[in-house]
Amino acid sequence: MTVGERPDMPAFDVVEGIIESHPKEFLNRDVDGFDRRELKVELAPTIEDTVLLQSGDPDPEMVVSSSDLMESWIPKHSTRLSGPQPVAHATPFNLAGGVGSVPDVIARRAKVDKSLPGVPFHTIPRARLYGPNAVAVTPDGKYLLPAAASDRVNLCEMISKAVIDYHSDPEPYHEVSEVETALSLTGYGDDQYFHWVVDHLPKLRAFDLYREKTGETPVILVSENIPAWAQSTLELLGYWEYCESFPGGVVEVETLLVPHGGHARVTRRYLQPASLQWLHDQVSDAVDLMGGERSSEEYPSALFVSREGFVDRGRYVANRCELMDALPGDFEVVRPELYSVPEQVRLFANADVVVGAHGAALTNLLWGSGQTVVELFGDRVRPTVYCQVAAVVGSRYACLQYPEDDSSGIHVDPGEVVAVLSL
Repeated sequence: MTVGERPDMPAFDVVEGIIESHPKEFLNRDVDGFDRRELKVELAPTIEDTVLLQSGDPDPEMVVSSSDLMESWIPKHSTRLSGPQPVAHATPFNLAGGVGSVPDVIARRAKVDKSLPGVPFHTIPRARLYGPNAVAVTPDGKYLLPAAASDRVNLCEMISKAVIDYHSDPEPYHEVSEVETALSLTGYGDDQYFHWVVDHLPKLRAFDLYREKTGETPVILVSENIPAWAQSTLELLGYWEYCESFPGGVVEVETLLVPHGGHARVTRRYLQPASLQWLHDQVSDAVDLMGGERSSEEYPSALFVSREGFVDRGRYVANRCELMDALPGDFEVVRPELYSVPEQVRLFANADVVVGAHGAALTNLLWGSGQTVVELFGDRVRPTVYCQVAAVVGSRYACLQYPEDDSSGIHVDPGEVVAVLSL
């Protein structure tokens, strides 16, 4: 393995050493009996002193201090649960009225204060972006912790990918590309629908505000391999003309825009409602202007969100036919990934009821308003944020948990689902 001039990434040598001692584990997710996440936890302490949650010298008119934000909104008891919590079957949780009982891991995330101000951005001078995930480093050698990677384990994965990429092809790291002013939509989760919508698209608020304040137009950096559906969202919202492909290697940005407070996320598990409401409004307006393939009356009023295309990832409803026979009204089974982004928006915007297992497709709840939502879980209740998404758009939310078999999916009780919907 030929190694040229090493990138000046913080703790590069230490991270490199850990990767080289576990090469198979880092390069192969399927090593028997090995959890790559555990290795990232081992790596995390090596960057602890090099991580900067907030940085720069922001214009006070453009930002809200992180301390004010934390004190005014995030619940005090926000420790992460280590395991699943019991769910009261057929007991709904109405976010508007606080009715019923849900697992604590969800209830802690349910309060949404829409009065929070929109949190704009910092400007970071002479920041450098490294590797395929555009890991951002300040001039004084601090990693910026992006919201989509808002724990150090995920940041470590981004850093380790840069180190591996460097060893695979060091040439791009020998020359530094330069960009005047930029907002990066490249990074952890930029190829995943949930992360793209929740973590990356709300950054565009910083783009708009910067143009308004300065009269300058930043470059929007996106992955060279941006998925077609992600590109379509930028086209829909009118930002694609400002986008350039992030070339990888090392890019120095004279002025890097970094949305303050995690743009849509305040922390890893808490969303910022003002940013999500902004995105809801922007997308809804854009789709309305386009016109739909069907009139609003032709869209189904009740959706069952299927995970049939992701059976290998679990969390699909094994007895879906039995459930569909029991559900009241005319439910339509939909696989959102088969629709264009505008059609996904229209589907969910016109629905009154949405039922589905936990998964990225429920991100589309953001396009609705005043719906009834039932999220289904298997054996593990995940620290879902979809209750917050539902709350932002004024929807009622309930969750139910059922046994899950790795080979046969979730087996729901149709009677319980029907009972929840009737409340």
